[in-house]
Amino acid sequence: MSANFQRLAVASLALLAASCTVTTNGATDGGTSDAAPPSEGGPPDAGPADAGATDGGATEAGDAGEGGSNPLGFMPSNIDPSQLDFTNLPDVDMAQSCNFFTTTANGHGQGLGCGTGNANATIITQSNQIKVDVQVVHSLRIEPNNVVKISGPYPLILVATGTIEIVGGLTVSAEPGGNGSGPGGYASPNMQNTAGPGPGGGGAAVLVNSGPYGTAGGGAAFCGLGGSGGASMITAAMGGMAYGTPQIVPLVGGSAGGMGGGQSGGGGGAIQLVAGTSITVDATGYVTAGGGPGQGNSAGLASGGGSGGAILLEAPTVTIAGKLAANGGGGGQGGGGSTGQTGTAGGVNGTPAPGGTDTSGLSTGGNGGAGTTVNATNGNVGTSGSQVGAGGGGGGAGWIRINTTSGSATLTGGTVSPDPSTPCTTQGKLN
Repeated sequence: MSANFQRLAVASLALLAASCTVTTNGATDGGTSDAAPPSEGGPPDAGPADAGATDGGATEAGDAGEGGSNPLGFMPSNIDPSQLDFTNLPDVDMAQSCNFFTTTANGHGQGLGCGTGNANATIITQSNQIKVDVQVVHSLRIEPNNVVKISGPYPLILVATGTIEIVGGLTVSAEPGGNGSGPGGYASPNMQNTAGPGPGGGGAAVLVNSGPYGTAGGGAAFCGLGGSGGASMITAAMGGMAYGTPQIVPLVGGSAGGMGGGQSGGGGGAIQLVAGTSITVDATGYVTAGGGPGQGNSAGLASGGGSGGAILLEAPTVTIAGKLAANGGGGGQGGGGSTGQTGTAGGVNGTPAPGGTDTSGLSTGGNGGAGTTVNATNGNVGTSGSQVGAGGGGGGAGWIRINTTSGSATLTGGTVSPDPSTPCTTQGKLN
């Protein structure tokens, strides 16, 4: 996460006048069986992994700080309402595209301030010592055709005592190219031939005899497994292994792919939406936590894609007519003397992000995990004359969780990716 923390020095929330973006700094059928222990960067045990689990993390409802008793009517996951300020809450209407960076000011969170009102904010440390940026409002609405983009070092939790309605876009996806990641995700390393950061980071590319022979970087994992990198004359770089829990407790982001000659894909970020009344993602709305794409290079050894991130929705009723997506990024293509091709970032649909391709017969990168195919595919090796190229592995899909009073959200023609038929998207009941 070092790359994200370097961005804190230049981040500013004086973005609210004209533009508005929000920033925070396994098993073959879903990869849910081998979560990393806390000592290796993985989350602590969060309880049973069944889809109907009601243990959202917090155990007791307390008084809600300066705002009196808990106004939500339930205990949200990952946070204690007694730590939040529920006084003088605004109704935030985001009628323009907006960028927001999650950070601290004198140890306290900075208000969202991205719309018609300025949220009450605080920074809370989870049980795994990962901090989250919590923004509290009365209601939140993102208007059509506007995109609220979050970045920074911390996962983001948006709490509304009333309703949350997403008619436009809300994204915690990793930035394509560079070493960016989503809020709370792990960014690409800054050194060639290095393993990807994070509990599910992809394996490092290896160059053999200073020539275009070796392995490309492996793709990262979160819920779905990362694909291995293409390999020539050496054992392939492994894709990342799964971590995290179906309940998304604690709230953590995705991991980065292994690096070859270009930047690897960063992990998708982590976001939690909590509403006392309802959450609605309208037909034109979307929430996305896609992994970043791996890059290719002319040396023939490409980098792996980043894994998808995490999306957690909690409200008495949740209606999805639009899109929820936490897809992995595609692996890069090794050029073998020609310019390599970058893969595609995890998108806002159920289609796997393709790896970088090349028409000259050289390597292709692996596809990211998405839809019903949560595990990424491997990169391959291609040759053209004396040139050899190796493609990076794709990034695995992330996690999606929806908790409601009934234990079942209303899905009205929308898209949820990874698909609800997989272990990577689950539903449960509120506490």
